[in-house]
Amino acid sequence: MGEIEQELWSHHVKQSDKQSNYIDITKLYDYNRAFLAFQKNEVLATMASLKFWRELQDKDFNASKLQSYGYQISKCLGQIQDAAIEIARVYPEDIKFQFRYGMFLIKIINNDFDGTECFKLAQNIYINKVDKRDESRTQQRQQARFEDNAASCFALLSTDSQNFCHIVHINDEVETIFGYKRKELLGENIRALMPPVLGPFHDGFVKKYLASGKVELSDKIKQSLGQSKDGYIFQIDILIKIYPKISGEIQLAGVLQKSILSQQVNHINQDTMLGLDHVQHMILTDQKGYVSNASFGMLNTLGLHPKFFRYQHDSLMSMIRLDFIAPTALDPGNIELIESDGMAVPFDTSELLAKVESEQLNHDEIELVRPYLKKQDFFVRMKKIPISETYHANLYILQSIKLRLDGSSIVRQQIISSGGGNDEERQDINFPISFNIEKKVGLSLCRKRVLKKEALTKPALVLCPPLAQAPAPSQRQCVISRKPSPTVVCLEPS
Repeated sequence: MGEIEQELWSHHVKQSDKQSNYIDITKLYDYNRAFLAFQKNEVLATMASLKFWRELQDKDFNASKLQSYGYQISKCLGQIQDAAIEIARVYPEDIKFQFRYGMFLIKIINNDFDGTECFKLAQNIYINKVDKRDESRTQQRQQARFEDNAASCFALLSTDSQNFCHIVHINDEVETIFGYKRKELLGENIRALMPPVLGPFHDGFVKKYLASGKVELSDKIKQSLGQSKDGYIFQIDILIKIYPKISGEIQLAGVLQKSILSQQVNHINQDTMLGLDHVQHMILTDQKGYVSNASFGMLNTLGLHPKFFRYQHDSLMSMIRLDFIAPTALDPGNIELIESDGMAVPFDTSELLAKVESEQLNHDEIELVRPYLKKQDFFVRMKKIPISETYHANLYILQSIKLRLDGSSIVRQQIISSGGGNDEERQDINFPISFNIEKKVGLSLCRKRVLKKEALTKPALVLCPPLAQAPAPSQRQCVISRKPSPTVVCLEPS
């Protein structure tokens, strides 16, 4: 064992002893190898069993074939039992394995007794975990998501100069999360699971991380974006660790899961009051506004198929800018507001098929997206994703604006009293509003307080309805102005 491996292993052991909830990456790796061995032999034993019974039903069955199939079943069963012992050693409370093992014993081996015992054990483990869930802290519950192969994609990456960041091991959960078969990714660079606007920079991040010498062994969950095999983006949670057992090279271990949208849950009540749909969609662009990917929900809302976006860093002609489908989204006067507070932006994909080359989509794909190509308003927020000191990507979060039965928007007005003192009285009211437009600035959630005037006794914060769908005049008349900043002023009777 070399000096580097000894030091890494020493740090790993100290961290494991120090923190009871520390995720042991070596156990995760051992578990995944044992589980893959179980899956492989489970399939082989099943195939041999089917051949055995098919041969036995033949009137002129071949005894030597039956003996051969029986030997294969016994051999696979022995290797499955070895895998079961290893999994019990590493993660004795793995519900998924106990269920799979029980089904195998009952359906293939015809061992109902041991199979039922596996089911009982899985049920007891589940009950114990539910009882302990309320007692554990939030961080511990978050970390527990990555254990026991609980829908987690586990990948081991090479740091060899010839195969830098290439996948040397990955489990079958990658198909559930990303849509790829395991064999499709072995030997490929990990950036195959990343959006093209982010992927090319990943190797540089890892090299910088390794060169810094600051190896983090703590269980810090990071958020990023993944790309499915079909080209859709989604949010993922990642644990990144150095695998402490070195055989010739340092290896990086990553555990990935689809994000639990815990941070977005806090906004659901607020968004409901604002008249926004709680479902959030995503569009990812580069710094110049060229679209890289969209989330799956954008297919059924605006007909945005992944094949529309052929993002390439060196080919601008084949790419689509965001302002082609959202003309006001990249206006200099709107970018700051979209990033800080959010803004309602009109989208129009009705002419998108005329923009893209016809051979990009086949006939079935065109017929799939055609009904959803339309005009629609979305409330949009934007987050910058820093990539380097001078370059960033933009992630746009879109939410549909709810409409009343009469076609007007559901909006939220927050009335702030103009009386003295620091205390503010707030009242939330949903109502349709009309506009006396001084200058059309688009549709926005205006959080700026207006200047007090004699005609105004109460300044208001309003989520504007789509201008094209403004309802008939109501009791409140509103003015949209650019100065001193994009603002909606609602006149109230004194």
